[in-house]
Order: sequence, then structure tokens, then C-alpha cells
Amino acid sequence: MKKDKISVAVFGCSHWHTPLYLDCIKKHTVCGVTDPNPQIGNTFAQDLKCSYYSTPEELLKNHTPDFAFCFAPHSEMALLAQLMIKNHIAFSVEKPVSYDSMQLRQLIELNNVYNVYCSIPFIWRISSLYKTLHNEICPEDILHMSFSFIAGSPNRYRFSSPWMLQKKYAGGGCMTNLGVHFIDLALALTGSSTAEVTGSVFHYACPDIDVETHATTLLKINQSSVTIETGYSYPESETQKRINRWEIITTKGLYIVENGLLEIRKWNRPPKFVQTDTDSDSYYSLYAEQCITQAINHQDPVADLSTMLNVREILDNINKCSGGKK
Repeated sequence: MKKDKISVAVFGCSHWHTPLYLDCIKKHTVCGVTDPNPQIGNTFAQDLKCSYYSTPEELLKNHTPDFAFCFAPHSEMALLAQLMIKNHIAFSVEKPVSYDSMQLRQLIELNNVYNVYCSIPFIWRISSLYKTLHNEICPEDILHMSFSFIAGSPNRYRFSSPWMLQKKYAGGGCMTNLGVHFIDLALALTGSSTAEVTGSVFHYACPDIDVETHATTLLKINQSSVTIETGYSYPESETQKRINRWEIITTKGLYIVENGLLEIRKWNRPPKFVQTDTDSDSYYSLYAEQCITQAINHQDPVADLSTMLNVREILDNINKCSGGKK
């Protein structure tokens, strides 16, 4: 695929992540969007000046997109990805791609045959913040990492993506949705592909939903320990959307990330403060454009299905360790 103009399709546009990609998508020719919700689907189609289709199969009967952005309930993601692979369509698919690691292994086996470009939006990997930390920190020096990402109420999913609050469709709550980014980040910073889950506690604060609304897990990666805390617990305001705080403790010093600032404190050196973008939302359009460029130029994605499998296997163990809803 080497073209001046490419056609893009959006599958499952009611997904809550879709608006984060639109700045990129609108720069390209959109051949169609799909969604089971016609109200939302038609709204996106009008905005993107394209046709609306109720199913992916219907869109593919009428168009052959050069690139696809794939969104779906987690229980349906693997089938959608399979459809892209079998139709030789380069695509990005939202995490966690599958309901469990077994589904994901089957998808990888399929793509080993078809060899289709597939990217996973582990968006911190493309950030200047990650690049700085990766260059600053030697994996063998890491003693402990702590990531706390507490987002807004689960009510924000009730209109566009109510399936997010049902375990049979989502597979899990805040750890599945938010925690995977930090499992991946911990693996990337340590240069590892696996982690031991030593403990996990889930809380279910909303009686009408059966996914966790606050979760904490402790991992062991090589010689380092990692704590990941996620939640749908932050009372949002117009100016504040979430807590996003990282602490990385090494033999050489301490790194703290919060509120647009990277604080570097090394032994026997004055502290250093670096302005940086800590708003995860702002990276999605950059990620989307990067995906299209990589696919056009036959380059590998920053994170692929195998990257996702490493995270998915750890997530499966976290969910098992938590014991589920009591």
C-alpha cells in the first residue's frame, strides 16, 4: 500500500475511544463507518461525510479500505480483527483485542499466515515522556515502579458503550480497560515480556454493574516490583479528568510523573523538572497517523499482537488472582 490518498474505515464507531482518533481520521478519505447503534453510526457518518453500515460485513461488500480503525466490545474484538486479517486490511485494534489470551494466540496464528499490519494503541510508547524515561533509566537499575491511573465515573460509558460495564462483554473493568497500559509500560521499561502476579485486589463499588471499579495489583518483574492502581473513582470537573501519577525508584534515584511534569531526582545531583504531556488522550491522533504511515511504508507497528499477548497473559493472571466479584 503506497498511495497519495488512502481510504479509511471505522468499525464500531460508538466505542468511547473513537472521538480521540478523529483529528487524524478527518485528514483522510473515510469510505464508511459501522456500528450496531444506527443513531450513533449515522451521526459519525454525517460528520465524516461517508456511508453508515450496521455491520462490518456490509461495509466490506461495498468498499475495500486501505486502513481500518477497529473498535468493538471486548468479546467481539477478536472476530473483528480476524475479519480484517482475512481481507488483507491493515488495521489498528483497541486493546485488549480479545476476551482472553487463548483467543489472542489463535489470532496471532492466523496472522502468521496472512501477515497483515496490526497495531495496538499502547499510546505511552509513542510519547516523549516514555522516550525520556527509556533513555534515562537502565532496566537493571529499577527497584520499584508505581502507577496510579484513576479515571472518572463508570457513568461515562453508559450511553455510547454500556457493554463496558458488563463482564460478559468487557471481560473486566478498570484493570482491563486502564491497567493494560501500565502493564505494557512496566514491561517496556524493564525490557521484559512477562511478570509474576503476586497479589491483586478488586473492588466493586457500583451495585448495578459486575466489573471492578477500583483495582490494585502487585507484580514482580525480574528484580523489580510494580504496583498498578486503576479506578473509575475520580469525581471529574471541567479542568480535571483523572489522577495519573507514576513513581519509578532506581538505584540511581527517583522519577515522578504527574500533572504535566517529570521530576528527576538523582543522588548527589540537583533535582530536574521537565515539562511533559501527561494527558493520555492527546496521543491517540498522533498514534493513528503513525499507524497509517507505518502501514503505507510497510513498517512494523510499535506494539503488535505479540506485544498485546504478553500483556493479556499477565492480565488474565491478575483477574484470576483477584478472585472476581464476591
